[in-house]
Amino acid sequence: MEAKTSKKAKRHSPGKLLCRLAFVLFVGYCLVSIISVQISTAEKKQQLAALQKKAEELKEKNAEYERLLNASDEKKYMEQLAIGQLGYAYPNEIRFYDISRN
Repeated sequence: MEAKTSKKAKRHSPGKLLCRLAFVLFVGYCLVSIISVQISTAEKKQQLAALQKKAEELKEKNAEYERLLNASDEKKYMEQLAIGQLGYAYPNEIRFYDISRN
């Protein structure tokens, strides 16, 4: 009879197995959650850095616009803009372009 009681003592009850399984699943879930939060945090940090860089560029651009608005030579700026970006020219102006650099 002692052999039967020792085997029963070594067997695990279904409740203990269920608790252990639940604990293992909970630990697994926690690990997956931690890893996903770390990945999400890294992505958000990259996005933040990109947005901060863009904000700096926009601040510099705004400062340039403020300088141009406050400058007294607005006519000269508009002339440079028309000639450089829009390709305008004065009447009877002849332009020569160097095409030998191609």
